[in-house]
Amino acid sequence: MKLTIMTGAVAAVLPLSGCASSGPSTSELLESGNTDQSAETFQDRAPGASTDYLDELFSESLHDGVAPAAPGTAYIEVAGERFEFGSVQCDISDQTSRGIFSLSASDDASGTGHQFYLSREIGPDIGFNWENEYIQLALLTTPARGDTPERFSNSMAQHGRDEGDPPAWDWGNGTSPLVRVVGDEATAMGTLEGILLAPDPLEGDFVAAATCP
Repeated sequence: MKLTIMTGAVAAVLPLSGCASSGPSTSELLESGNTDQSAETFQDRAPGASTDYLDELFSESLHDGVAPAAPGTAYIEVAGERFEFGSVQCDISDQTSRGIFSLSASDDASGTGHQFYLSREIGPDIGFNWENEYIQLALLTTPARGDTPERFSNSMAQHGRDEGDPPAWDWGNGTSPLVRVVGDEATAMGTLEGILLAPDPLEGDFVAAATCP
């Protein structure tokens, strides 16, 4: 099942040329044994016992080689470009039958209008799956003018899976978990793929990070 594509607000594009990296490249990390930083399994639950789904949603650490974002900011590096976002809104909640870490990012000084979304949900009450995760980069291609709404070109890494099963990827691919959450920080690593009918999506290996305000 594919998620509804999000739309919304503001970012900047910075070329990565000339920026030295002290860690391994995204492709090196994806090809290494670190990609399956995944083999994280959910805690055993006794019948009738209450469950803290955020404890199960959280990881022990962020992705190796991915620098955390400053508080209240997010970034994604993909296909040789870096997009930085200066406004972040977060939903971190532990509900009766699901845990949620969801984030939207916008607002860059250059006013490009691009947007970034990151989400990780687990639990029996999130739809057809036990776990849903996605990364979405929405590039503004047509600003709103009069009665014409703004238009975006979207690329994503997205999957859902049942408890104990491997990820079933709808778009792109990545580590498992795709999004690693520690407190109010999150990182992600994988490959973005343009969604159906996206006019000019940005595709390729990516790393991303975000920190709630």
